[in-house]
Amino acid sequence: MSIPDDSFQFSTGNGTWNSLTDWGIRVLAHDMAAPEKRNNTRLIPKVSGMYRAPGKYYNERRLTVVCDLVQKVTRFQVRKIMGILSNEGHIQFCDEADDVFDENGGYISRALYYRGAMFAAPPLETFFDECMRRFTLEFLCYPYALGEVAPIPIASGVNPIKYQGTAETPCIIVLDNIGNTPVSNITITTIKKEI
Repeated sequence: MSIPDDSFQFSTGNGTWNSLTDWGIRVLAHDMAAPEKRNNTRLIPKVSGMYRAPGKYYNERRLTVVCDLVQKVTRFQVRKIMGILSNEGHIQFCDEADDVFDENGGYISRALYYRGAMFAAPPLETFFDECMRRFTLEFLCYPYALGEVAPIPIASGVNPIKYQGTAETPCIIVLDNIGNTPVSNITITTIKKEI
């Protein structure tokens, strides 16, 4: 699905909305920085400074989105939009994609999204019935950008699956037997690749 320029898509179990076409909210800028690494320091008694343990884990990402309104909205509409964004969902921007190689050496573009909910809403007092009003939305998200689920059919024997992840984050494998005969003796082998 293509997302219009200058917008974000927000999806929950209850539906999918585009910020620009559904709500008149245009994206001026959004945060694309890496998530903050978790600070892992310890105070050692009677020793100057702090001990910094090697850390490989990250805090939740605060995703900042600077927007403006391109159409007038009522106070009721603003409350409804903020109510939707306060639910956990998938946040996807028009310029967030990851170009990877497929099995034939060609490029494929995967849409990436963030999983989170609105953390800080803009003030509502003088917000309604105005156009071109600049405001900031903040989402609290899982640290990494995620890709959509890709179904891969497997056959008897060895089935290598190319994992295109970019961070140390769990890969979920779901085996679904769509045949009429039982499946047995399944072995899953994972190999950690260095970047």
